[in-house]
Amino acid sequence: VIRFGGLLVAVVIKYADNIWKGFATAGAILLTGLLAPLLELGPPPNALLLLGAALVVASVLLYAATPPPPHRTAARAVLL
Repeated sequence: VIRFGGLLVAVVIKYADNIWKGFATAGAILLTGLLAPLLELGPPPNALLLLGAALVVASVLLYAATPPPPHRTAARAVLL
């Protein structure tokens, strides 16, 4: 389970930016915490893990829903 989380982080680092890498790391930790009891590798998730999972999901949704700021083009930057 932990190896899968590490591979997920590696793929995100390769194809996404640093902010998504943070989200992938948090997601890997949460995935490990949620799958470990199902595979009898750890205790069941407690309230803090569930709260953390909700916060990570909410932050990813908020980040993905916000449009990126407009970029200045080189020609327009010269005029300003």
